[in-house]
Amino acid sequence: MAAKAAARAGAGYVTLAVPETIVSTVQAHLLEIPVIGLPADADGVISSEARAEVVRLAGENSATLVGPGMRVTTGAVSIVSALLSADMPLVVDADGLNCISRLTSGALPEFPELLRRTAPLVLTPHRRELGRLVGNEDTPPDSLASQLEIARRIIWADGGSELTIVTKGTATGCVGVEQAILPKPGPSALATAGSGDVLAGMIVSTLAQATGKFDDYPLLCALACEIHGYAGSIAAERFGSRGVMATDIIDAIGLASDAVEEHVTFPDADGSAED
Repeated sequence: MAAKAAARAGAGYVTLAVPETIVSTVQAHLLEIPVIGLPADADGVISSEARAEVVRLAGENSATLVGPGMRVTTGAVSIVSALLSADMPLVVDADGLNCISRLTSGALPEFPELLRRTAPLVLTPHRRELGRLVGNEDTPPDSLASQLEIARRIIWADGGSELTIVTKGTATGCVGVEQAILPKPGPSALATAGSGDVLAGMIVSTLAQATGKFDDYPLLCALACEIHGYAGSIAAERFGSRGVMATDIIDAIGLASDAVEEHVTFPDADGSAED
């Protein structure tokens, strides 16, 4: 779903890397997207042997997303650690975030060097994943204000402008070192399994298209969130608020993107406006 969402959001070329044991199954559902097999362990999960290949693939692309459907294993933790150390735009979602929690024993603000890098990094936790990153798994943030407070704690510990945290919930905040942007909340139809994977794919697509052109990462993430929310509204009109599935949101991304971007203006480097 993340790969399809990235393609629908405008990425010209998307590659999906999965355990080699499921390549044929996945490829049958993704005719337009190349699927690459990675070394897997006896349980069919990506192994540590895939680390070098994943970093090589990431270096050949404009941006990389890691985490959705990955599981938290020794191999997965090794891969996430390697990608964090590499110098390319990176989005970390789902089990990628849980791998970071394992790497830091749930105390991410105490390990700022893990996230400190020269290339953009976006973390996209929902409230439980956010709580897990700071050791509050049993008492995750229960409001937007508390989500923003934890996000700021992580970002200020890092201190760099390359890190953005998209803290997801009933309301979402896109938090950077100098600003927090609150996208318009989407419809209740977005509270469906896989919706977060769709958003992650949209964010990595947006990041890839902006590489070298625009570096206000919280604003770029907020744009992806706005389009995601509008796609959810289009899907709800088609299928009803209770009938929307994540794939329905994917199918509406193109229409939502056209509608939202008609009203979007980004500032140039010289401060002038640019559509």
